[in-house]
Amino acid sequence: MESISRSDVIVSICCITYNHEKYIHQAINGFLMQKTDFEFEILINDDASTDNTTKIIKQYEIKYPDKIKPICHKENEYRKGKNPCFNNYKRAKGKYLALCEGDDYWTDEYKLQKQIDFLEANSEYSATYHNIIVIDENNCKKHISEYNFQKRSKEISLRDYYRNNLYVIGHTSSLLLVNFFKHFTEIDYERINNCSATGDRIIFMDIMFRGKVYYMNDIMSVYRHIVSSGSSYMAENYKKNGCKRHYLSTLDLISYAKDCYQVEIPNAKQIIESQIIYSIIYAIKNPTKENIDITKWIINDYGKPKMIYIKFLILLLYRLLRKLLRIFGKAIKNVF
Repeated sequence: MESISRSDVIVSICCITYNHEKYIHQAINGFLMQKTDFEFEILINDDASTDNTTKIIKQYEIKYPDKIKPICHKENEYRKGKNPCFNNYKRAKGKYLALCEGDDYWTDEYKLQKQIDFLEANSEYSATYHNIIVIDENNCKKHISEYNFQKRSKEISLRDYYRNNLYVIGHTSSLLLVNFFKHFTEIDYERINNCSATGDRIIFMDIMFRGKVYYMNDIMSVYRHIVSSGSSYMAENYKKNGCKRHYLSTLDLISYAKDCYQVEIPNAKQIIESQIIYSIIYAIKNPTKENIDITKWIINDYGKPKMIYIKFLILLLYRLLRKLLRIFGKAIKNVF
């Protein structure tokens, strides 16, 4: 791995924000408190906030002009179908990128130093991530999320990623990755933008195909689970049926792997079918006309309705059998 010159920007912190006036202070302060033996820059992309977010960011820019470099849009880029993250990635000078949205924040002042020390010493890894605390919009702690899928190892492999149905293994506020966007062309950015999968799912695929990922057991950031306001993906889609969206985005992600990396996802069929079965379960639990119609559309689009229904019945019987065995086991214990 190339040696670090401590006078160069080593890490570009990439933050996207929209209507986060209640939270952006905490996010920026978490960046500024980092204690490192290298230089870092703070890139903020404000997507035309309609509250005081832009004003707050500009106040920080005045105070820290050499560190904080914002772009404040007049029109919302996301509503135009553009990925707001690109504005930060394209101008990032760092050898590495650290991600954090404007409603999340970091809690460990040595977070960047710990992650950089590891990646500099282990060139076969493309990223590191860590545990997080999840809170709600009122700052009430919900739980600690531990993302170690390999309990015997801190290394996350492609096999783990495939087994997780191509979903993100670590939260974005915990990710620090090699800046492979330095080598991206406009065609590469266009491919990402045309993929309907969420940005974090795409970037995690890019990471996994470039090297191993290392899991740190430390809790170093907070994810704010907002469902009633703001611009978060969770807030916009809370209580909506996301089955069709997830089905189509997974198809797109599988195509993205093939087009960009010439990789055939080995368990692609299993991944797609598991999402279809989930949509059936969702419709049974929430039997509205909309949910039933969405499930019918997905099954018809896949084109193998009989097979899907058979697999669903097998899964149902399997779960029922497991439940009966647990009940039987408890009854035997009570008798003896």
